[in-house]
Amino acid sequence: MIVALQLSRCVVFHSYLRIEAFLYLDGVPDDVADIRMQVRFDHGPPPPQTIRFVRRHENGAFEMSLDALIDRTMFPHRGYLAVGHGSSEIVRSLADVCADAQAVNRRDALTWNCLSPAIEAITAEGRRPRLLDLGGRRRSGRTVADALDSCDVVVFDIVADAGVDVVGDAHELSRHFPPESFDLVMCNSVFEHLLMPWKVALELNAVLRPGGLCYIHTHQSIGLHDMPWDFFRYSDTAWNGLFNRRTGFEIVEARMSYFNHIVTAGWSEAYVGSEASGGFEASGVLVRKIGGTDLSWNVGLSEAIASSYPR
Repeated sequence: MIVALQLSRCVVFHSYLRIEAFLYLDGVPDDVADIRMQVRFDHGPPPPQTIRFVRRHENGAFEMSLDALIDRTMFPHRGYLAVGHGSSEIVRSLADVCADAQAVNRRDALTWNCLSPAIEAITAEGRRPRLLDLGGRRRSGRTVADALDSCDVVVFDIVADAGVDVVGDAHELSRHFPPESFDLVMCNSVFEHLLMPWKVALELNAVLRPGGLCYIHTHQSIGLHDMPWDFFRYSDTAWNGLFNRRTGFEIVEARMSYFNHIVTAGWSEAYVGSEASGGFEASGVLVRKIGGTDLSWNVGLSEAIASSYPR
């Protein structure tokens, strides 16, 4: 009897599908070959596929994997995952399988909600928090700042757009705002596009109030985009080089989430097993200003690069 099915990974690469799951049974099967796992679609026979028993864990879970060659035009909304043992079977839509795998990948993400306790504390003092949304134009139709109606939000971006309050370069924040103007800073998917992020760290110090918090979300592994202005990737430990005692900060928390596989387009013996490794789509950090800084970086953007951000 199947007690539960827990999805851990759903990977699609061209027409290759891999699903990894933990199966919980009421009792131990005589033979793991009695466990069935199959991908099906609305029309036609099941696609070519294999299942593999990986191992049985101490908590009783059977770790399984499935590899299949699928028709991408039918994935995921016309497909199903069926898992069975004996007369017991669980059938899940592949859309739900994808959603479950995403939820597992998302659970350790550091999101802008990490600012909520500070927002509540400042509000309890009887004043509205002032928040800088750095790079916050509505690229996807809305911004996270839309949900922060308890804050006075200033949207700053290098591109003029609806909802942008101040247009400018993040490397020159102190030219646009007086010292210690903000309680909080939020910055989503911007730091990979900063040519000199160490200078921006110093600029953030200038505009944040003592004890102020800055939440940054960017990437550790993701494809190049907004070229030619795509400069850096950040692990969870890379933040130490930007936010430390000398730059006037302490790191409150740093996390990576959304695991990615990285597959080379030209396989060789040097890359054996590389498809099993990878990186993370998201890298998030929450930092606190603990003091000023005597560091400076007197290099203007135009002195370092001839192109401009693609608008």
